[in-house]
Amino acid sequence: MSASQTLSSRYEAGFCVFMAALAFLGRDNPSLEYPVILYLFGLLMILNLSAGIALRRLPDAPIVATGFILANCGAITAILDYSGGAASNLWVLYLLPIFTVCMLLGPRETVGVTLGVVAFNAVFTLRESHGNRSVAAFEILLKSGLFVFTALVASRLVAKDRRTYAELQSESRRAEHLTTRLEGAAALSNVALVSAGVAHDLRNAFMVISGFTDSILGDESLSQAARDALERVQRMAKLGGEMSNQLARQGADAKFELAPDDLDAIARSVTSLVQNAFLEKNARLVAAPADGPCAVRASRAHLQRLFLNLFLNALSVSKSGGQVRLTTRREDGFAVATVEDEGPGFAPELLPRLFGAYETTRASQGGTGLGLNLCARIAKEHGGSLTAENRDGGGARMTLRLPLAAA
Repeated sequence: MSASQTLSSRYEAGFCVFMAALAFLGRDNPSLEYPVILYLFGLLMILNLSAGIALRRLPDAPIVATGFILANCGAITAILDYSGGAASNLWVLYLLPIFTVCMLLGPRETVGVTLGVVAFNAVFTLRESHGNRSVAAFEILLKSGLFVFTALVASRLVAKDRRTYAELQSESRRAEHLTTRLEGAAALSNVALVSAGVAHDLRNAFMVISGFTDSILGDESLSQAARDALERVQRMAKLGGEMSNQLARQGADAKFELAPDDLDAIARSVTSLVQNAFLEKNARLVAAPADGPCAVRASRAHLQRLFLNLFLNALSVSKSGGQVRLTTRREDGFAVATVEDEGPGFAPELLPRLFGAYETTRASQGGTGLGLNLCARIAKEHGGSLTAENRDGGGARMTLRLPLAAA
């Protein structure tokens, strides 16, 4: 609920109580002409309640609520006629439209309603003056000053109330945001601990695989084809072990350790690891090397992890006979690597949130939506960026940009 709506509800409740008290206290006043005066009080209440309803139903059309508030002036003038005329003390009811507009609307509407109150009171006073113009003018001036002063004071008080309400709302939203972040941090902390334990077990498994391949590679009777295949298994086991080490260290908030390296060499070191997966699907991974060094400061294992994700994602959307293309180059002070596929591309509505955690288009195939989120964080830790777009000819393009370092 907005500040204006809160003030509106508060005012309506207070106004109803005020009108009931006024009717009760004036029950023995001989100047009140019953039952007309009761009808007019009822009309005044209806007009005030209608102003609040109009504000809630038509918040973009304040002129409607202003019209109901100005109509109060006519009802109040009629009340004065049926409560003693010039001798009536109920002229203070003219303050009600001023309080109402200050509570419900803005400065422009407040000025308009205040001028309307001054005009209605002036006309009524002149009509009841019976020719005594000087006394009527003094009375008009005195009451007009009171109306203007009331409008100024009420506007300031309501403005302060609205600011306080807005600040409270802002602080409430901030508190909710902080609570959400704390809950998320606690959840991530638990995930990190679990991940560290899993990573420890995986590291042991990769060590066993690596030791097993070492022992077989020591057999000099192995054919060259078998030796090449085992060496690929050994390299993948080594990469898996390094990734497990990273995952275990991340549970303790370890920072990336950057060292001089070459982006093209890192990317090509991963292509040899996934060539068999491409061959099994009758797809090709084609690498177009840079025409010179792409020197960067990098955590090689982290970037290998990034490229492994990008290649396997591209492979997952490739059809038999399809092609995935890796290109590396230097561009405007950056080392740039692009991975392009010939798949269906990304849905336009997914692109803005593609790198968010748990965003995936492959949930039915076991996708978790964490791969690209991890890749984007790795790029950011290197001072670079990872972006995604759809190619004009179909398919998707992932672009990694890292700042060039001295060769």
